Parts: sequence; C-alpha cells; structure tokens
Amino acid sequence: MIELTSNPWETLSKACRRRNVRQVDVLTGYIGGGATSALRELGVRARILIGLADARAWLSTTQITELSSLLHAGHEVRWLPGLHAKSYVLDGKVVMVGSANFTRPGFAQLDEMLIVTDEAAVAKNAVAEFRSRWNRATVVDPSKLRALRASEEARMSNGGLGFARSALPTGFDAPLRVGSVRDGRSTGGPERIRLMAYWPKWIEELESDSIEWSTSPKAKSGDIHLFAITKTGDGLAEYDGDPRVDAATSLWKQTSRVKMKRSSRWPIHADFEKLLQFEHPVPKSDFRAAGLVARNWPQNPKSGQYFRGDSLSAVAKLLSARNPTQADDIRRHLLG
Repeated sequence: MIELTSNPWETLSKACRRRNVRQVDVLTGYIGGGATSALRELGVRARILIGLADARAWLSTTQITELSSLLHAGHEVRWLPGLHAKSYVLDGKVVMVGSANFTRPGFAQLDEMLIVTDEAAVAKNAVAEFRSRWNRATVVDPSKLRALRASEEARMSNGGLGFARSALPTGFDAPLRVGSVRDGRSTGGPERIRLMAYWPKWIEELESDSIEWSTSPKAKSGDIHLFAITKTGDGLAEYDGDPRVDAATSLWKQTSRVKMKRSSRWPIHADFEKLLQFEHPVPKSDFRAAGLVARNWPQNPKSGQYFRGDSLSAVAKLLSARNPTQADDIRRHLLG
C-alpha cells in the first residue's frame, strides 16, 4: 500500500485505530502546543526526536511547557542539531513521510502533504533511519527545561533551533547577511543595521519565533535590525514597570524580500528571524547620551534609523556594555 494524503491527522488517527498501534516514532523539526493531548487521543506511546541543538536554543513558553508535558506523560524526547526531517513510524510497520511537523499547525491548520506506506522494505529503512538519529541525539533534561521556563530572556543563537551547516555544498550555504564589498569581496559584516521602535501593544509579537513586520522598502534579505519598544503615543500604565519599554530589546535578521501589503497596519513587510534577545534591554537614555538617537525613537515604518561605520561600532559598544556576557554575539552579528 502506498498513498498520498493532504490530511495528516486523519491519516495518522485512522492508521492507529485500524492497526491498534502502540508505539509511534516521530522525527520533527519543531514541537508545539498540543502534542501531548494528540498522543493521548491516539492512545500511543511516542519517541520524539526534535531539531533543537542544546539548552542555549531559544524556546517559547509554549514549547517548554509542551516538552515538560510530554516527559511527564511518559514519552521519550531527544533533540538533534539540524534535524529538519518529518516522519512517523507506527509500530515499525507503517511509515508517514512528508512536510508536516508534529505541531497543531502541521496537523490541523497548514496545507501539508505526506506519503503513507506499509511496504516492508520502506518500513525497515525508516526504522533504521530513526534509530541512527535517535542514538546520536541528546536526551531532553527536565531540569534544563525548568531552568529555561524560569528565564524568559533565554536567547536564540546560531546554534539554536534546528540550525546546522549542511555537509553538502548547496545554494543555501551562502550567508544571508549583506556585507560591505571591498575589492570585489565581502567583508562579512552588515553594511548597516536599522533601529525601529514599536509601541507596547506589539510586545507580544516579539515573543514569536518568527515575525512579519514593517521594514524599509530599501531593506534586503540578510539586513540586521535592532528592535525597541517605546511608550511614545501609547501611555499604557500596565507597561510602566516593563524593562523592555523605552529600551532596545533584540536583534533580528531579515530573511525575505520586502513585500507590499495594502490590507495591513504596516504597508511594507518582510519575514524576520530572532538572532539575539538581550539579557538586559538597553534604555533609550543610553542611546541619547551617546548621541546615537534624537529625542524620539524612529517610528516611521518606511525609514527607521540606520547606523553605519563608526556609529555602528558605537551601537555595538553600547549594547555590549549593558550585556557583557553577550558581547561576542553582539560583535559577531553587528561587526562580522
């Protein structure tokens, strides 16, 4: 039997019921909320291998909570650097391979596609592939999850979620970052970084793993952006004690071309990936004292404020002064 399906959940749940499945081995690049309840509904035990590199990886509260829930329910979870494969092996006999991560979006929201088969030779190979990765993976440590949950400032690094340099030469090996060019060669660092500030009501969006936000129409894939939160024009008392307000909070990398969107609060958009969440947000007063910004944060979605050359070095120095343990990462991202 070989089938093509665009309904991962229906296919998985029917196979588990019809074949009285007891064990599911899962390869997934990402885990999200709902995995534990889904396995409970299926009535199976699972070994789950996800694409987290180590405890330095930036995890959302939802991910941390779900991983803890999976372990508490008796499932086994490990992580492996660079894992992006998605496969589901049912009792070593049925294999589902395709695009769907083991997440609520992957199984209930997004347009996915999988191939399902019970061919013995394929199942045998799938079991071997899973075992090979499982034996190389790191066991998820519950104590580290507790530490991560306690730290909302857990940062994402290039060794983070599912990151690994390909062992094979591909077109994806080229760095996204835009570098200065001298004598026909890139210097490796960004030409500029862009400072943008937003109001507190968008703090929640900063917590996302990825974000689609306003940017300059001249921005390019790979540009580094410095994001800040400000009270200006909002005046919400609930944010008075929030250290992220009126402060630079994080560095992001633009990972897509600029898109124009008419039906949006911001007309110009691009996708972003978080590079670094600052342990200590840098107050606007520090930027003003260093002469790097005027009285108001830049809030125009079509421009922002760019730093180049000496001013870029001054920004790196300023950020590092407030975050000495992150100084190497700050210099790496800003100065190359």
